[in-house]
Amino acid sequence: MTVPTYELSPSVISKLFPYISGKHQPIDVAPGALMKALTAGFQKNIPMDLTEDLRAFSLGDHEPFYIIRGLETETDLPPTPAEGIYPEEGANFSINAIIGIMSLMDLFPHAYASENDGKLARAVVPASYAADTQGSHGSSQTLGFHSDGAFLRFEGEERAGFAPAPDFLFMFCNRGDASAKTTYISCDTLIEALPDWAVHVLLRPEFTVLPAQSFVNKIEDPSPVPILFDHEVYGPQIRYYQNRTTAHTAEAKKAVRLLERVFEFEDLFDEICLMPGDMMVINNHKALHGRTAFEAVQDGKDRWLTRIYGSRAKTIFDAREHFEDGSEHIWTDYIPELATKKPSIHNA
Repeated sequence: MTVPTYELSPSVISKLFPYISGKHQPIDVAPGALMKALTAGFQKNIPMDLTEDLRAFSLGDHEPFYIIRGLETETDLPPTPAEGIYPEEGANFSINAIIGIMSLMDLFPHAYASENDGKLARAVVPASYAADTQGSHGSSQTLGFHSDGAFLRFEGEERAGFAPAPDFLFMFCNRGDASAKTTYISCDTLIEALPDWAVHVLLRPEFTVLPAQSFVNKIEDPSPVPILFDHEVYGPQIRYYQNRTTAHTAEAKKAVRLLERVFEFEDLFDEICLMPGDMMVINNHKALHGRTAFEAVQDGKDRWLTRIYGSRAKTIFDAREHFEDGSEHIWTDYIPELATKKPSIHNA
């Protein structure tokens, strides 16, 4: 698969530098004000062909991955946060760059109250306490294919109590590691590789998906969901989290085994080593991603990505009952009072 990649020229970077390096209000204090401050600068200086490409990408008219290269990184970047906590100062270039690109795609940043302390920017780093875990703070274990917020619902899906999962995730590389590769595979590739009967089974609500380890709000008995969802506008979408998804019928178990067999064929998925100044944008409903294992040194120079979620205006509106303290940028992932009686599911 050829992933759309755009290399920004030095002249464009020089024009963007005042905006990327600017001292704006912290993103968690006033994300709307930050977007407003960056939008004009990015719209004025980003080449029109990239702007048009990103807008088409945000509408689903594209492969579900996009890579932008050549962005500026900070010369005085602080040490990689060993405990996984995003620093208050000194690492704003990546945030500004992500929000600027997000504004070109007509997306809005948001987070979840029970993940990352409700902060919009997450440090994807090998945290000292989580080396052998399969999550964004792990390193020594391969992070299996997954979509972010896989236990949540799709925009437009009838699933009371759950907030929508993010439409897109943005990852900016502050520091790279040549041995750490981001893996990715599209929903369309998976569907093409599976027999029709398995696709039909994956469209049935015969699976449960547990929250990722980064979510502190543990939902012990989530309602059954389909792996695949046929969206009325965007077509087939996927939710999945390897090692956190359970099938509840004999056919569902067979379909999941086939799905995971596809992950073993290296010619069906791709991988990339993100390096400083690279930004990768993933359509979270049209693709799965993961990461190869790597060795963290804990010397302050380990791999460090900045991750921020972005969603379309319709998804933001769909999440309105989940706004934390009225903020459209911070959502409560699950509200039991909104949930209806869960459908029963019988093992076969």
